[in-house]
Amino acid sequence: VDKRNKMARFMEPITAVKKVTATGTKKAYERVHVFFQSTGSTNISTVNAINSNKFFVVQKERGTGIQRRKWGIEMNDARYLYLKTYGRIGTIDSMIKHANLHYRSRKYWYLAMNHGLSLAIVVAYDIYVECCSGDVDLTWKYNNVMDFHTFRDRLSKQGLFYRPRNVKYPGDMYM
Repeated sequence: VDKRNKMARFMEPITAVKKVTATGTKKAYERVHVFFQSTGSTNISTVNAINSNKFFVVQKERGTGIQRRKWGIEMNDARYLYLKTYGRIGTIDSMIKHANLHYRSRKYWYLAMNHGLSLAIVVAYDIYVECCSGDVDLTWKYNNVMDFHTFRDRLSKQGLFYRPRNVKYPGDMYM
C-alpha cells in the first residue's frame, strides 16, 4: 500500500439518520442520508430503505478457466443499493425514449405530460412482463411474451377503441 492506491481506497461514508415518530394518522419512518466521500458528490437519501449502513466486502469474479480472477470490493449497504438500482433507471430512460410519444405544440406542459405518459407505458409493460413470468400468479404464466414495441402498439389500439360510457372496466362508472 502506497500513497497513490491509499488515496483511491474506499472511505467510510458519512451517514445521517433521522427517526420520525408516529403522530396522529402519520406513520413513523426513518430517513437516512448517506454522503460518499470517495466517489465525489454522490449522495443518497432514503426513507425506510436502509436499516443500517454496515461495511462489508463483495467478491467479484471475471474470466474463465485458468484466466479466472477473483477480488474483493469494499462496500456498504447504501453503496450496494445504489449500484444495484442505478442500472434500472438507465433502462427505464431508454424505454421511455423508445416509447416515441411525441407531438408538436406550443403548450409548455405537453413535454412533461408526454414524459409521464411514456413512463406509464413503461411501467405497464414491466407489470405485464412480471405477470407473464408467473411470479405474481402461477396460472398467469405465459411463455410467448410480447416485446416492448408490440406491447406499445397493442396498447395504442386498445386506447383508440376505449369508451368510458361502455362501463367495461372498474372505475368507468365514475367518469
